Amino acid sequence: MLLKGFLALLLAVLALGGCAPKEPASAPDPSSIVSPFDPPPISGHGALEDLPVMRVGSEEIAPSAYSDAVGDDVETPGWEPDSQPFALTTTTRALPPFVFEDGDEAGVAVTVYDGDGKEAFSGALGELDAFAPTPGGVYEMVVRKEWTAAGEQTFSGTAWYRLAVTYDLPPEAPPSSSSAAETSPGADGGPILTLEGAPVKQGRTAYLYLRGLPEGETPQVTVTSGIGFTPTFYPYGDGMVALLPARYMLEKGTYTLSANLNGKPWTCDFVIKDGEFETEPPFTVPIGPGTDTSAANAEFLQVTTPIKQTGDPEKYWEGTFEPPLKIPLRITSSFGYTRIINGSMDRHGGIDFAAAADTPVYAPNHGRVLYAGELQLTGYTICIEHGFGLKTWYYHMNGVTVETGDWVEKGQQIGLVGSTGIFTTGAHLHYTATINGAFVNPWQFHEADLLADLPE
Repeated sequence: MLLKGFLALLLAVLALGGCAPKEPASAPDPSSIVSPFDPPPISGHGALEDLPVMRVGSEEIAPSAYSDAVGDDVETPGWEPDSQPFALTTTTRALPPFVFEDGDEAGVAVTVYDGDGKEAFSGALGELDAFAPTPGGVYEMVVRKEWTAAGEQTFSGTAWYRLAVTYDLPPEAPPSSSSAAETSPGADGGPILTLEGAPVKQGRTAYLYLRGLPEGETPQVTVTSGIGFTPTFYPYGDGMVALLPARYMLEKGTYTLSANLNGKPWTCDFVIKDGEFETEPPFTVPIGPGTDTSAANAEFLQVTTPIKQTGDPEKYWEGTFEPPLKIPLRITSSFGYTRIINGSMDRHGGIDFAAAADTPVYAPNHGRVLYAGELQLTGYTICIEHGFGLKTWYYHMNGVTVETGDWVEKGQQIGLVGSTGIFTTGAHLHYTATINGAFVNPWQFHEADLLADLPE
């Protein structure tokens, strides 16, 4: 038996910032979690000591499954027969960091299943803070790491780690006593903060509007929430605006926004509705021999992560966005689709448009090109900043016709449809949008100007 199950994970409370494992006798029964992830028999290649180890604090946890990318020397079950998810209970939303001994966390993915086996979150390890668990909820986390051993190590492929996590959180704060999406911080005629465009569906965007500002004064305002996003305010018209995305991985429900406005409290309910995402049939994408997806993921994150966190303090876009293709649109994969690609579950964070190779791609609105170049993962890629942190992205193109730093006008050609990068089966355009790192459905901005009702 190549794998000996999970190693004991003894975590010190101080090192975990509020998280502590329970003894197996008092932990939730992992069998109560019905995960749809059950890999078939797979092949192993290499030695047990070559398998990557996930470390929490000073303790280690070994994979409970792996697949081989280079050979088929040893047959082993998908899951080690004696393996059970490691039981962990946390009293905060924040989990201890998952660190790997090879120091490479780029390309590590996490899928979270609820007690009914339904996917509650899927994304990069660095995006896990966006997951909003239910207090008292028990979830199975499947951590997937693609890696290539170096030096004398011979093991390369994909390793999986399983955890059964109980969120022992305090009950959610009761809703605000005001049913309106507006609360004045005081009766002294001071600034008023409102939530606009809500409720919204998963993957769509609302915004916060701060008005009634004394002339020449920039108020101190800090907004916190349970949605894993901190909004940034930008001057607009006679007030300030902050875009507020409802991440498509968030569970539907009511979240409480809290703010401190010049030292005065403000609360408001933020209702997120079901995104009504569909599920695609499973499919396989060929990956060439020797393809190093971990290196591709690392490069992608290194380039895109700093870009996603920025925002220009000016609204560049005007009116509704135009389609990025000037041909009849044919969608092959919608935003938010649940997909099973090469046996791994994924949530599609964009819209795929089918088109012939070299079909021109156009900027949907005015903006500044933050990146135009080629990446291993997404091929020829472009990112355009449209202001206030709203960005559109274009993947898998055959080439780009703009450069990083260029200004583009609505309707200007920026590239050519293609099939470059990894995980692509034919010519198409992957089109998406982000707001300070949160993926949102770009088509919302084609339906209406989000800020059309505000004075400029």
